[in-house]
Amino acid sequence: MTAILFFLLVGLLLFAGELLFPSTILGVLAGFAFFAGVVAAFLLFGQEAGFFALAASLLLFGGLLWAWLRFLPRSRLGHRMALEFSNPPGRAEPDVGLIGRQGVLLSPCHPVGVALFEKKRTEVIAESGFLEEGTKIRVIGSRDGRWIVEAVNENCT
Repeated sequence: MTAILFFLLVGLLLFAGELLFPSTILGVLAGFAFFAGVVAAFLLFGQEAGFFALAASLLLFGGLLWAWLRFLPRSRLGHRMALEFSNPPGRAEPDVGLIGRQGVLLSPCHPVGVALFEKKRTEVIAESGFLEEGTKIRVIGSRDGRWIVEAVNENCT
């Protein structure tokens, strides 16, 4: 009987550790401990005790998970573990200051790359196709906070 209680208690403690310090190892060890406790109950005391141990381990597991989900997010520890969002909702659109300006690609644009406009590095999206590093480009618009560019045909400009 003490072996069964030992395995269930170890499984509960390991699962609690998994909730506080997420790592797959603690969760797997907790599952093995719960499984070992249930199997030991079946082998040592029969079917009735085995099902009781299974029900007890599921209740312990479910109760601990419920308590963790219910109380941890509001606790001081939960606030320390969670990331805080500082960006306001919505997308930031760049100003229209670069539309029509020309620059040069500092990296290949497949379709996203980095370009240089007036000594400022900026992330850009190619309007169509792939553009190679060093290609002269022109800004034709913006989308999702990035500039949309097209290659400049030097014969026409």
